[in-house]
Amino acid sequence: MFTIGISRASHLLLICTGTPVFDDFLALADLAAALCRREAWGRVLIDCASVPATFTADERTRLGAYAAAALPDKHVAIVVADEMRFVAASSEGASMGAKLRYFASNAVAAHWLSGDAAGRTGPAP
Repeated sequence: MFTIGISRASHLLLICTGTPVFDDFLALADLAAALCRREAWGRVLIDCASVPATFTADERTRLGAYAAAALPDKHVAIVVADEMRFVAASSEGASMGAKLRYFASNAVAAHWLSGDAAGRTGPAP
């Protein structure tokens, strides 16, 4: 089972646990995009540190492209156990104009997200 927890503070936080299939991560990007639109979030931290790395390099690249298309104007920090496994996904997202980065810790990811402006781009619902 793949589970997503949601928290809201200075940025939108999605905490993932379990073992996902490929479509679960597409749904994760869709959920993040829907919450950003509805609640006017500009910054998202997705914590996947406890999610096992089960995707191929090609699948990770496709996920990076999908996330970039779903969240085109958002700053997205994704915490994973080994950020170097996601260089191709990050590069694919960046080539599409996304502000998508992978990190090994929540603290570093949150610091990157706080670098430019507040996490919200508009009022709370």
